[in-house]
Amino acid sequence: MAIPEQIKRHKPDEMGACEIRHINGYYYVYLITSVWDREKQRARKKTGKCVGKINERDGFIPNEHYLRPKLALKAQIKCYGVHELFTQLSPHIKDNLQAAFPDVWREIVVIALLRLGGRFTAKGAKAMFEASYLNDLYPDVALSQNTVGAFMARLGERRDEMVRFMRFYIKKGQQLIFDGTNIFTSCSDTWAKRGYNSAGNKKRAQIRLIYVFDAEGHSPAFYRLVPGNIVDKSSLELTVAESGARQVLVIGDKGFYSKINVSFLMRLGLSFILPLQDNSKYLKGPLSGGTGRDRFDGVFIYHGRQIWHKKESLGEEGNYLYIFMDEDRKRREETRYLEKMEDDWEDLDMDGFLAEGRRGVFAFVSNLDVEPKRVFLDYKGRWDIEQCFDYLKNVVSTGAPYQDSNEKLEAWAFLNHVSLLYFYGLVKALRQKGLDRDHSPQDVIDMCRNVVKVNLDNNQSFISETTQDVQDFLKELGVDLLRKN
Repeated sequence: MAIPEQIKRHKPDEMGACEIRHINGYYYVYLITSVWDREKQRARKKTGKCVGKINERDGFIPNEHYLRPKLALKAQIKCYGVHELFTQLSPHIKDNLQAAFPDVWREIVVIALLRLGGRFTAKGAKAMFEASYLNDLYPDVALSQNTVGAFMARLGERRDEMVRFMRFYIKKGQQLIFDGTNIFTSCSDTWAKRGYNSAGNKKRAQIRLIYVFDAEGHSPAFYRLVPGNIVDKSSLELTVAESGARQVLVIGDKGFYSKINVSFLMRLGLSFILPLQDNSKYLKGPLSGGTGRDRFDGVFIYHGRQIWHKKESLGEEGNYLYIFMDEDRKRREETRYLEKMEDDWEDLDMDGFLAEGRRGVFAFVSNLDVEPKRVFLDYKGRWDIEQCFDYLKNVVSTGAPYQDSNEKLEAWAFLNHVSLLYFYGLVKALRQKGLDRDHSPQDVIDMCRNVVKVNLDNNQSFISETTQDVQDFLKELGVDLLRKN
């Protein structure tokens, strides 16, 4: 019986000559050798031990005869799958780092990828590096505890090269989302200052990390570190200038809107979309008669939901008020109120339920004169970014750094930024292939974590096996962990 091609392609080749045999419905792999037949005066084939079997679903499945000679050799197990996953999905990162940092791009790549594979510290960096196949790719990189500390101090002085690298990700006419987060640290002699936390309390020493995201690609593009007592609007102008961004659309959060900030953005010549607080005075006039459908100009459908919209001019400055009402959101808010009433929440009654007339309503001020749906979709991009960023802070561990100088803080932030770029490469690939509904980034990382590289002391190496389902999924994602390196 002829062996099917889909079975032949899984035949192992690292143990020498072998052949596939079909026995009782299964395909087995046997070692074969050539011996001299004295009687027939010619070479003949000699069949050796069976070393495993093959099926179309799982590929080659080795047995003890295949593994024993490998295990008899001294072997080094190297972390491989996670690092190769990120490398294949974002090859441009290494190219851009080479252009900006021709002398230390290897160190930056190694540390950024190691941080995605587990908890990275200066103390454990050497052991983590030696346990990774990145050590095989970049054997000249040194990552002892003292070396890492000295490297961080030197790297942090090279803000110009960092800016050059990040400007590769800033394009003309690009929609950028500005966001900020607090990094709490007790380290002295740094930018750490006592600033306001999310609850509005000025308590802990912190550093402010201003981030710029590409709204369309959902990826980080630029960052700046500023002292913890500086508010976002004060650093926005410098961030825009340093990034080299042009024709920027600023999409802020609810805490950013004020007349002073609007004047500030208009003076810079920036387009903006700024959400209003739920109790904004701008909503009193347009919604004085309630939130019935007749109060709106029209409706569009978003993810199966009715989104009613209204647009009004805000006077001579050329700004516009965009009001939306999501009926699904309105029903959810009404249900939550009634549930709290049933639980006897204080000051909640039916009069209050009937008096509240803005459930499901949200509004924006913008200097864009466009269709309301465009404003809605642009801001929806910010929601997606915030969800990804919150998830990423937990996965990549962007927690408080323990650096004792501004230079080391700057290096920490930049290495974190490169790690985020690699991570968003995975997020983007999942979305583009439509695989994000069933697989989170963490699912894929866990999937690849068990794929290791084995280096034997006879100068041979091989990549560990994985199931056909995993291979097929990664192939659809655009990743081949079994490719020749």
